[in-house]
Amino acid sequence: MEDHGTKAMQTKDLTDILSATDMAAEKLCYIDPEWERSSIVIRGIRAMLLPYYEILQEKKKQIKNVDIPFFHSSEPRPGPSSAK
Repeated sequence: MEDHGTKAMQTKDLTDILSATDMAAEKLCYIDPEWERSSIVIRGIRAMLLPYYEILQEKKKQIKNVDIPFFHSSEPRPGPSSAK
């Protein structure tokens, strides 16, 4: 069941924030010559944000599972044209 606080979180907002965080972490990795240090920092950041990644994953799953009604038109569809 979804927590009351997560209802206000929009999928786009979470995606934007987490993407920006990922980009910043990648930039740290790029500018830091010591790979081990930047790797530890990146893992720590992602571990701290894991609850938000999980919320985003759940929201995306819910969006996929929403049934979109399929409307049928009562009007006949035109068939292939016999004019050449």
